[in-house]
Amino acid sequence: MACCVDARFSHSVQLALNITDIETIFWSDFMVTLFWLRDKGDWSVFIANRIKEIKLLFPKSDWRHIPGNMNPADLISQGCSPSKLIESRWWEGPSWLIESSHTWPVNELINCEASEILLERRKVRLCNLNLSEKEVPWYAKKFSKFNSIIRLVAWILRFISNVKNSHEKRNLEKMEP
Repeated sequence: MACCVDARFSHSVQLALNITDIETIFWSDFMVTLFWLRDKGDWSVFIANRIKEIKLLFPKSDWRHIPGNMNPADLISQGCSPSKLIESRWWEGPSWLIESSHTWPVNELINCEASEILLERRKVRLCNLNLSEKEVPWYAKKFSKFNSIIRLVAWILRFISNVKNSHEKRNLEKMEP
């Protein structure tokens, strides 16, 4: 979700400043999210929608990994005092960020815990029903339309109710389709 918020914010800033067609590099310390962005897996609806939005806002963006101890965003998300914030790297980011992009850390291959990734795979539910001729109810053979079957069931239920009730409580009104 944080990557999606980052993409939304960056897109808003680019629109406000009328900046288009620039190389955009995003950083995240969550390897699983980076894997989701790179893999074309069949993810859960929530994850798939976030990935789709990110790729729609920034189709040519580059997503890279930053170790958690270098990620300035962690400072705010974990909470800190204002005095600590003033003296922190939150304002500039990691020291290597002001250098040439050629000296930035290279993305290593993303190896994630399979269990973490599989948690967000789309679950597939299957239902297999085999009917033989013997198992098809008689009314399904006689009446092929759903409304006809509903009407038949209503008549049967009314008949059962009338048989159970005394003569005074019976429903003798005409049933309309």
